[in-house]
Amino acid sequence: MELSPSHFTTHGFARLKERTALETIDVDGLISGGFAVNLGMEVGTKKVHWLLWSEENEECFVVIRDEANFTILTVLPLLFRENLAWPIKPNLLALAERVAKLRNKPTLDEANLPALKEHYGGFRLFCDAVFRTVQGNMIFGRKVDLRLDEILNFERLWEDPGFLGHFAKRLRKFRGEIVLEQLFVRLNNDGEAFKMFSPAVTILIA
Repeated sequence: MELSPSHFTTHGFARLKERTALETIDVDGLISGGFAVNLGMEVGTKKVHWLLWSEENEECFVVIRDEANFTILTVLPLLFRENLAWPIKPNLLALAERVAKLRNKPTLDEANLPALKEHYGGFRLFCDAVFRTVQGNMIFGRKVDLRLDEILNFERLWEDPGFLGHFAKRLRKFRGEIVLEQLFVRLNNDGEAFKMFSPAVTILIA
């Protein structure tokens, strides 16, 4: 899913230059291209905290973007951000780094899926899923047991029979509604191709 392009406030641009070695185009490419992790929205606002990895700095930062107009308000080092909001789990930091390093890989979508299937056959899809409970708690799940040649509808992968069953172990301690916020899919362990989905699909856990 291609997200809308960003623009910076004066404050946001100043904090970017002060705190990172990133350029504005890098930040926009990571968020708009689907290479950043959505940490959630501040209550009562449209301000989303995006976790992204800077190759130049070799660390993660949090970008706060107002999704009402796609304006980047500020850029926070992790230590600053932890004093202001909820903590970030280590597996999400690792996920942000992993997906950022796939920026130059081919897009894994319906257009090139036939060629990929022919070339790679039954190779595996590696999936990183970010779920969110109604209380705002984030749940991270990872699975590798999906095979490229068995997917019926790749663009709606989460509807494939048994797909959510792969994450049952992570979800079973929760009850009620859970939202599949983001799904990061890469072909094979090295990520020969990559795609991020933001389905925002609500799942009922009985």
